[in-house]
Amino acid sequence: MNFTRIFALAALCMGLSASARTALPFVKQANDNNPVNPYNFCADPTSIEYDGRIYLYATNDQQQFNTNNGSESNNYGAIKSLTVMSSADMVNWTWHGVIDVQAICGHWLANSWAPSIAAKVQDDGETQFYLYFSNSAGGVGVLTATSPLGPWTDPLGHPLISGSTPGIGDCVWLFDPGVVVDDNGTGWLAFGGGDPNRTGSKLMPGNTRIVRLGDDMISLASDIAVIPTPYHFEASELNIIGGKYVYSYCTSWSDRNDWREYRYSDMPAPSTCSMCYMTTDTPLDPDSWVYRGEIFKNPGAFGYPWGNNHTHLQKFGDDYYFFYHTLYLDSETGVNNGYRCVAVDLATVDEENVVIEPVNATDKGVPLRESARIDVSRRQEAETMWNAAGIKLMQMGDDSNMAVCKIEVGGWTAVKSAYAPTQMNSFTANLRGEGTLEVRLDRLKAKPIATIEYKGRKNKDYTVDLTTPLEGEHTIYFVFTSTTTADTFDYWRFSESSGIPSVSGDVTVVRSEYYSPTGVRLAAPARGLCILKEYLSDGSVRTTKETGL
Repeated sequence: MNFTRIFALAALCMGLSASARTALPFVKQANDNNPVNPYNFCADPTSIEYDGRIYLYATNDQQQFNTNNGSESNNYGAIKSLTVMSSADMVNWTWHGVIDVQAICGHWLANSWAPSIAAKVQDDGETQFYLYFSNSAGGVGVLTATSPLGPWTDPLGHPLISGSTPGIGDCVWLFDPGVVVDDNGTGWLAFGGGDPNRTGSKLMPGNTRIVRLGDDMISLASDIAVIPTPYHFEASELNIIGGKYVYSYCTSWSDRNDWREYRYSDMPAPSTCSMCYMTTDTPLDPDSWVYRGEIFKNPGAFGYPWGNNHTHLQKFGDDYYFFYHTLYLDSETGVNNGYRCVAVDLATVDEENVVIEPVNATDKGVPLRESARIDVSRRQEAETMWNAAGIKLMQMGDDSNMAVCKIEVGGWTAVKSAYAPTQMNSFTANLRGEGTLEVRLDRLKAKPIATIEYKGRKNKDYTVDLTTPLEGEHTIYFVFTSTTTADTFDYWRFSESSGIPSVSGDVTVVRSEYYSPTGVRLAAPARGLCILKEYLSDGSVRTTKETGL
């Protein structure tokens, strides 16, 4: 791991003020794509593919950080929300904000940690999303929605799994759900963790549980069974690979002196707090599970700070992506109090033999998916970023539209490997406040190709001609050389034409939404035809069709 880092002279952009912390913000180097999100602490990743994008959900460590400005250790007690991001190219991520689980499940919620998500097509053809989460260590809750961005609802009014659930047995922690829908459309849920129960041992703690879900995905349709997992501690996950059920988990910190007693002791013993996996054809039969080995050591083994471990394996296209969290951002910003950040690297998976090769944690991360590069000629949300410093993010209005806000002087965002399909000659940005925005190519300190002087109490479009035409592929920096505290940056795009007019007069775009031709709300433009609805300040709605890549 390379510890040399670039730091910007701006306030830390994750809900801190410059006076409250002296630590400078973390900025990824040009060749690095980890962590996924350099401006928000989050952990325990899970994801799902939908309509050509990966939607990534995580525990909102930032909420805990904000309760004490990072001055105290992360004990997770204040976390009652989950974070949402999405990406098509796996390098530039769109921030969708938080799911306020407390507001949805307030009367019974303790905490919301370690989400796991699945989707299922209903009889009417509509896709339903199911987001499971740890209700502290005392149970598993579930939220449902018809879009990966919500709105989310509490379908039960109580946890799906709790201490009173029949068949739980002596399970120490009822948390860390892992869900999967198998090839027959049946849902399965694994959960559990903690130190050895009353009848367990270091080798076999006895806390791993699995159950078949009902067709509605919010009920239990079988007895709860045990998975015999050696040195199990937490972080359940389920996958289907090559038609087999694959369960992965995090091992404990205990010694391995009793490994020779295990039936698969001809294999190497797993290292402490590492990720291992097991496979089966019959999930409810404890004797059918086969231990397959270690797939990911603790991030500390790769030069990152030592901490807990939680991973997620996601197939996207022809590749497998391995999400995990580290304490890298916590360390590099000088916080050092256990606040985590999400990263992703590629995994090698032999689907025929159901073999997952060990994964390494890196700063470099995954390569950009060339087929999904950002097209600068199409409207792009400002909250889509590869890198950023000196900014915060906020929700615009009542929907899920986000914007860059509270931008420090010198604050900036960047998108990586964006391309112009033809020669671009003008640039448009939607802004509010009073300041100066410069567009720079490939280097943060490069000479600007566009400069916008903006001033206004409402968001509106500003369009300027480029000093140099934009062609080909570039990393694009949006740098605010002067700002006010009320500034917001909502979206941007480049155009072939010069002098494109903004929305005329005082009429401005209040918010925008993308939809598929079938009416499903999208996080961003998808492949093929999509519908852009722009809500204007005069109360009218402008609807246009856009064609994707």
